[in-house]
Formats: sequence, C-alpha cells, structure tokens
Amino acid sequence: MLDRFRRQFNPHPDPATQVRGAAGRFGYDETNPIPVDAQLGQQLYLRSLRCPCGAGFSFDRIGNVGPGPDDHIVDAFELRCTSGRHDLVLFLDMYHSADSQATPDSLTRAAADVAPEELFASSSTPDANALNEQARMLYGRGDLAAARSHWEQALRLLHETESNPHLRTAILNNLGVACRAAGDLVPAREYADAALAEASRLPDARSEQASALATLGGIDLLAGDSDAALGHYEQALAMDREIDPHGSRVATDLSNIGVVHRRNGNPATALEYYDQALKLDQEFAATSQETANRLNNVALVHAELGNRTLALDYLARALEIDMAFAARSRGTANRLMNIGLVHEADGNWEAARSHLVRAAEVFATAAPGSAEHQACTQALARVDTLRTGSGGGPTCDRCGSPIGMETHQFETLPSGMRVAVHLRCSVASR
Repeated sequence: MLDRFRRQFNPHPDPATQVRGAAGRFGYDETNPIPVDAQLGQQLYLRSLRCPCGAGFSFDRIGNVGPGPDDHIVDAFELRCTSGRHDLVLFLDMYHSADSQATPDSLTRAAADVAPEELFASSSTPDANALNEQARMLYGRGDLAAARSHWEQALRLLHETESNPHLRTAILNNLGVACRAAGDLVPAREYADAALAEASRLPDARSEQASALATLGGIDLLAGDSDAALGHYEQALAMDREIDPHGSRVATDLSNIGVVHRRNGNPATALEYYDQALKLDQEFAATSQETANRLNNVALVHAELGNRTLALDYLARALEIDMAFAARSRGTANRLMNIGLVHEADGNWEAARSHLVRAAEVFATAAPGSAEHQACTQALARVDTLRTGSGGGPTCDRCGSPIGMETHQFETLPSGMRVAVHLRCSVASR
C-alpha cells in the first residue's frame, strides 16, 4: 500500500492548477476559472499578477457569472494595469482549498504587494465579509478567541441588516467550528444547530447543510458520542456526494468517518475509508493540506497497531505536502510533533527531540498556546528526561538499571496525537 501512495502523490506537490472539467484559456474564459481559496485567495492571487510591461493591476469584482465546469460559482474581475497600457477580465473560482500556482497566458506572478492581514483592514466601516476573512486568518494561526470575536461581530452586522443569509449561515457554522476547537462544546453545538436550521430554510443550500452536519459530527466525536458522530458524518457524505461525487468535501467526509471507526476500535475499516479519501485526492490531482491530514490519519492507525515504520513513512509524506504549501503552518508543526512522538515510542530519543524542537518552534508562531503547542512542550520535556542516563536512554531511579518501553497508547488531539509511555525496569525483581 505504501508504494502505491508514493507513486500517487508527487514528491513536490502543487495546488490544483485548474478546476476539474476546465476548457478554454486559463483565467480568461469562464469555462476555465482560476481556482483559489476564498475571498482572501482572490485578493492575494490578483495582487500577485503582473502585466507584460511589468506593472501590477488594480481590479474590481464585476459579479458572478453562474456555475463553472465543476458547478462552483465563478466570479469575474476587471483588471486595469497601473501603467494604463492593459485592461483585461479574469474569472476566478474561490471554492478551493488552495490558490492555483498557474498563471494566465502573457502574465507573470510576483509576491503579493500587501500582507494578508492588511487586505481587509483598510476600511473604516466594519464589513461582514472582511470580518469573516480576518477571522479565517486568525483561526488558521490558532488565535481562536480573536477569530471567534470577529465572527461574532460579523454575525451581529448581518443580523442588523438582515442581509446575505448564506454568509450568515457560513459564519454560524464557523463559530461552531471555532468553539469546538476551543473545547466549548455547548456553544459549539448551538451555533452548528443554528447553521443547520438556517441552511434548511434556504434554497440551494445543500452545501451549507452538509457543512453544519460535519461540524456536528466533530462535536459529537469530542463529546464521546461516536454513534451520533457517525450519523452526522454519513448524512454530510450523502449530501456532498449529491453536489459533487468526486469533490474534496466527499474525501473529507470519508476521512471523518474513518476517524470514527478508528475511535471505535475498527482500524481495518478506518483504513478502508482513508483509502477511499486518498483515491479521490489522487484521481483529480487534488493534493492539498487536506491530503496531508488524511495521510496523517493513516499514520495514526499504523502507530496504534505498532507499525511505527509505516507510520513514519506516511507522516513523512504528509510533512512533504505541508512543507510545499506552508512550511511554518500549524499542520506542519503537528506533523513534526507526530514524527517526534513515534520516535519517542521507539526509544529514539535524539530523533524524537529533534522533531519536537522543530515542532515547538513552528507552534510558537503558528499556534502559540494551543492544545497542540502545550502537548508538544510537555512531550519535549518528557523526552529530555527520558534521554538522560547511560546510553542515552532512561534508567531506573531506584536501581540504576536500563528501562525499556512496555506499551504506548496514542490519542488524538485536535490535529495531532500524544503518547502515554509506560516504562518497565529491566531487572526482573523490580
């Protein structure tokens, strides 16, 4: 199985360059829109473009032109070269997990001329869309309290104006996700229930319903109700398959169901669902950080089964993807931590410490103070204690004999795992 995954996933993956079913000139035709990640992705991508004379562009959104080849709504933008020599229209699809690395013909790319956090901070009047994008950035950095505050402010604005019910539904669900990540399960469920109820009243809101059901499944799982989690995840899967049977959300639903089966002690069934999810990623070359998360899930199962070499191989593949997308992201830190924990379980103290130190450095900027950051700090302290003594390994504090590993129980954190280490003195009488 491992060799097959090595063949399937490019060692140096790039985000999808084109949407599935695209036809025509990339970016210039609405049948071949540029895939990007949300409104922030639109802004960053367009700001990175340079015209043939080397100048950047100013731009305005014209509006949406309806569904594109993969049934996502496509937006049209009018671009004006700052030198006054070129005008053009480009089409973008913002419903993807990463920004395309491809460039429309005759144009080039440069670094965006503004930091992401500054994109939506220039307006003196609060705007729900801007607040939503700022909240998404804050959430990605692990600042859950600030993200929640921004989403709550956006929600109040939308309630006051009674506008954009689809955005209101999305923000309700985002608040459910943020509260769940913070461990506040009661408000998390209230927000997710409200999102589901709101989506159920809206026409053409099956996607929002599926998102809310998936959020409820995650809340159920943290609450220890695996049956309810499985029910919500399966409902989300059925809806997402109706919308796009080969989409990335279907892969995520399959992976979530695999997590439930792993929690229920069914590793073989879990691997089957993870395999289906990874096949969808490979089928449409949709390698992304979601793919890295799915490879991480496979690694967790193998770690629990004691197949730690396989676990390390899958984690290495996941880390390659993380490094290609965002070398100092929360996902990268989690992957480094997990590799360190598997090395700890094998008694490879130096390798464990090396990866945990790197993970802690990334957590310090990507998700300071998060549950994973705290777990990483604790693991690093534990490894520093275990690696002392003769031969680099731990010794019994009572008789001085070497201590060996006995059992290791891997448990899932929000995006990682931790290991409970049970030690046994090598002297039989002890």
